[in-house]
Amino acid sequence: AERNKDKVYLYFEDQAISYLQLRDRTARIANGLVDLGVKKDDKVAIMGYNSPEHVYSMFAISTIGAVHVPVNAALKSDGLIYIVNQSDSETLMVEQELWESVEPVRDKLANIKRTIILPSSGEGGSNSPPGCISLEELYRSSNKAPRVLLQPGDMTRILYTSGTTGLPKGTVTRRASPS
Repeated sequence: AERNKDKVYLYFEDQAISYLQLRDRTARIANGLVDLGVKKDDKVAIMGYNSPEHVYSMFAISTIGAVHVPVNAALKSDGLIYIVNQSDSETLMVEQELWESVEPVRDKLANIKRTIILPSSGEGGSNSPPGCISLEELYRSSNKAPRVLLQPGDMTRILYTSGTTGLPKGTVTRRASPS
C-alpha cells in the first residue's frame, strides 16, 4: 500500500479500489473485530457473494490471526447449521441479502457470539436485524493495523468440501513459512 498508494488493487462493477483504500478498510474491520472480542485462532464464518466488503473482511480476519470459514451462499437450514457449528465459528459475517437463510436457524448456530451484516452488492450500508452489527459500525474503528503475532503453521482458513460422498469435510489451510 505504501509503494502503490493510489494504484488500483481491485475493480468491482463501477468501483476502482486503491491499495490505500484496501489497507484502510481492512484495518478498520480488523480493529472492529478485535473490539468485538475476536481473537487469534477464533473462527469467523463469512456468507456472502463476491464483493469488496468480502475481500476486506477476509484480509481483516487474516490480519488478526483469526480463521476464515467461507460459507456457500446457497446453503440453508441443516447445511448452514452443520458448517457453522462443525467449524466452531464464533462470529458470522453475512450479506444482508442472505439474512433470510440465517434468521430461521439463528438459534441453532451453537457457538455464534456475534453476527455482522455485510451490505448487499451495490448498497452503501445495511440495516442490521436486531442483535446484529452493521459492517458500517466496524468502519468507525481505527485504521492503524493491529499488531498480532502470526506464526508459520497458524491455521488461516477452513474450506469445506462439497460433501458428495457424505457430510462436507473441513480442509485446513495454514500460514506458510517465510521463503
